[in-house]
Amino acid sequence: MAKSTNHDFLGDSKAIIIKNIYDKLFYGCNLLAIKGDGEDYFPTWDNEEIKTLQLVVDNGLGIILKNLI
Repeated sequence: MAKSTNHDFLGDSKAIIIKNIYDKLFYGCNLLAIKGDGEDYFPTWDNEEIKTLQLVVDNGLGIILKNLI
């Protein structure tokens, strides 16, 4: 939605912390196709990751709200 409405989305950043957050969210889903018969993955989050994830979610919600009005 951000690109189609000409907004910058923080989640599209190429920053390492954003990539690491997306990886944790993706692997934390414990999809059978990825983990096979291995153990479930339960990511741990540090304060910087939590704050960054909050910023990404807030930014995305802001973009949605701007385009609904």
